[in-house]
Amino acid sequence: MSSRDDDDAWPFERDPDTGLYDLEKPGQNYWDRFDYARETWQNSPYNPINNQNYNAEESGLATSIDSHPGQRESAFFRTVPTLENNELILR
Repeated sequence: MSSRDDDDAWPFERDPDTGLYDLEKPGQNYWDRFDYARETWQNSPYNPINNQNYNAEESGLATSIDSHPGQRESAFFRTVPTLENNELILR
């Protein structure tokens, strides 16, 4: 599962009219690869500026993250129930 290269698939379908991802429609081509590392957040469908399901304020997710995931700057990696249990993102 990878999302690091430009030609990699994202896990959600993209609306051809708006160009926005719909986080309630799984991507057909994604689930055989997955990797979040470094700059990929800028293009990620989970980034609030790239989807129609939530914004930065209500999700608690930053729209720009310039550090490696190991720096723990991204709240995305803390959305799981045992940490922040961010039900908006988990949905």
